[in-house]
Amino acid sequence: MRNLFDTLYCKILILLNWLPTYQILLVLYLLIPVIVLTYFFYRSNKSPMFYSLILISIWTVQMILWSMGYKVYYGV
Repeated sequence: MRNLFDTLYCKILILLNWLPTYQILLVLYLLIPVIVLTYFFYRSNKSPMFYSLILISIWTVQMILWSMGYKVYYGV
């Protein structure tokens, strides 16, 4: 039974190392505001330009925070 758990653990580690988790997290991190703003866009009657400016500003703040976290985590 222990051998089965060790094998599963090894397979999971191989899968996690194979997947580009950094890129997946970044895409999900940037996708959340798109989903939220799309919801609000269809619920209100404001112009698309308003929501696009909000999205660009949110993405700019997110990338600054992501860069700061990257520098802290990797010690750059």
